[in-house]
Amino acid sequence: MKPYRPNRPSYRFYLSIGEGKQDSQNEPKSGQLVANLGNDIQIDLSVLNTFHYDGWKPIHRDLMIVCAAVEFADRSCARGTGRSPRWFHITLPVSDLSTWKKPGVLRYLRDLLRHLTSDEWHFCFVHGAQPTKNSIRQPPLPFPETRKHVIAYSDGLDSRCVSGIFDMDDSVVRVRLTKNKDPVAPGERPCDQILFKVKVASPRVCCVRSRGFKFAAIAAITAHLANLQEIIVPESGQGALGPVVLQLYNISGDYRNHPTFFRK
Repeated sequence: MKPYRPNRPSYRFYLSIGEGKQDSQNEPKSGQLVANLGNDIQIDLSVLNTFHYDGWKPIHRDLMIVCAAVEFADRSCARGTGRSPRWFHITLPVSDLSTWKKPGVLRYLRDLLRHLTSDEWHFCFVHGAQPTKNSIRQPPLPFPETRKHVIAYSDGLDSRCVSGIFDMDDSVVRVRLTKNKDPVAPGERPCDQILFKVKVASPRVCCVRSRGFKFAAIAAITAHLANLQEIIVPESGQGALGPVVLQLYNISGDYRNHPTFFRK
C-alpha cells in the first residue's frame, strides 16, 4: 500500500486556544489567531454534573475543548476551490496531557478529522490549568433502568422526530446541540441544555463538516457518564449514504453520518 500523501494545501490556518493569561509555552506565534476559553469558547460543565453520577472528569473537558477548537478553526477558514485541503495547526491546553500526547491518540484524531473534512489537522497539546469541580452538587442518584440510549440532536426536523420516536418509553438520554437560546421548557431534562458554544466574529464557512465530530464526541461523553452502550444517530439511510454515493460538483464526500466515520 502506498503511503498517504496529502495534496498541496489551499490554505494554512494557525490557531491557539488560550485560557486567560498566556504562559510561555502557549504564546501565539505571529499570524496565529487566538480564541480564549470563557469568551470565544464557553463550556458549561455544570450540565454534565446534573447526570447525578460521578460527574465530569478532566478528560471530558479536554475533549470538549478539542471539539470547540476544531469548530472554531473550521468556521474561521474559507475552503478553497476544488479538493485542495486546508491545513490546520492548532495549539490548545489540556489537563490530561499524557493521554493526548500518545501517538495512537494523535494518529486516530487526525485520521478521523481528515476523513470527515478532507483537510489536514495538526495538534500541539500543552499543559493547561487543572479544572476544579463545582462542590455544590445534588446527591448521586442512578438513572431509571429504562434508559438505554443516547441521542445528540439539534432543532432540525429529522433529529427532533427521531428523538421523539425513541423517547416514547422514556429510554433516551437527549443532548441538545443548537445555536438557539431557547429557555429550558417544563419537562426537559438537564442534558437537553447545550454544553458549549463557539463564537466566531467573522465566519468564513456556512457548511461546517466538523459538526459531525461535535455531535459524536458529545454523545460519547454522555454515554460514558451514564454508563450506556448505545448511541442513536438521528439520520435516515438516505441522509447517511446519499451525500457520499452522490457527490455534488467537485466537492469531497460528506461522511458526517456515514458508517466509516463512526467506526473511526
